[in-house]
Amino acid sequence: MSKKHQILLIGVYPPPYGGVSVYIERLENLLNNTDNYVCYVIDVSGVEDRKKKEKKNIILLNGNKFCILIRMMLIINKFEGDIVHFHTSALKNFRLAGIPLLFSNRRVKKIITIHGGSFIDSYLKSNWLQKKITVFLLKKFDRIITVNKEQSDFIKNELKVNVDISTIPAFLPPLYEEDPFVANEINHFKAIFDRIILTSGSMLEYYGFHILIKAVEELSDEEHLGRIGLIIASYGKANFAYKSKILEMIRSKDNIKLYNDLSPAGFVTILKHSDIFVRATDRDGDPVSLREAIFLGKTVVASDCVDRPKGVIVFRTMDADDLKKKLKFALTNNYIVKDSLENDYFEKLLRIYDEVLLK
Repeated sequence: MSKKHQILLIGVYPPPYGGVSVYIERLENLLNNTDNYVCYVIDVSGVEDRKKKEKKNIILLNGNKFCILIRMMLIINKFEGDIVHFHTSALKNFRLAGIPLLFSNRRVKKIITIHGGSFIDSYLKSNWLQKKITVFLLKKFDRIITVNKEQSDFIKNELKVNVDISTIPAFLPPLYEEDPFVANEINHFKAIFDRIILTSGSMLEYYGFHILIKAVEELSDEEHLGRIGLIIASYGKANFAYKSKILEMIRSKDNIKLYNDLSPAGFVTILKHSDIFVRATDRDGDPVSLREAIFLGKTVVASDCVDRPKGVIVFRTMDADDLKKKLKFALTNNYIVKDSLENDYFEKLLRIYDEVLLK
């Protein structure tokens, strides 16, 4: 039997739950169930959890940023496996955590997946030195993986980074069964309303919760559309002023339900019982939640801030009137995304691992 290749993933392992951490959890599980790979994770979340402690292949780094960087540097330097696969969303975190990768064993191949939709915008707002550091670090990888074409084109054409770039949506199928408690709550909610709309994200303005609430409020006045219920699944960091604004908007609305920091099983449960999923962001990568909605055969409405998967109903970014128009179309036509995600993104990633190892 041939020796298994060792993969070291670097990023956030849940909890906390979010697009990147859920992806890493699913990837770790899939890799460790293959015949050719064994996977370890450096978890930079700083959040201790019983389940994490039980998994011997999860290395939790906590403390201040300096301590985390030093420990990461030592672990990477001693890692004698085959691939270090770095996952990032925020550009500032990439510049910090990317530095320890310079101290990895020369034999070890380095891959980065850029998940976040704010990567390009953050780069453009960076100062001269920050931009230089970003480009310098990107050039040190053996392969760059982006989640959409906009990121690939920007890195290749604008940053002139001469590294092989692949585009793979950051989606791996859900691992979870339904959460019975959440399912019971949603069934009660569904008994009151004819159609359920779901959205998710952080309580930050660019997620566009305010325009979705406005659109749903106006559509609720049109009796022929039936009773419309809206569920907001909030997670991660929040802007206090924006969160207060949203709470005030929904305070007297009995057709709007807010969940905070659901487990992946809880979110998938709500998604299964919803009719329409909405992504109203003004910037984006390739969100796991949107891909999950397609995977589960849901109607999907999303902003046109980036290219969306085939079949998604798109509206003009941050245009509440156009969102209302597209939601009305979705509600009256039972439109379902026809793209069944026939591509196996995990297999694509394994092919990239094989290609990088052969170099």
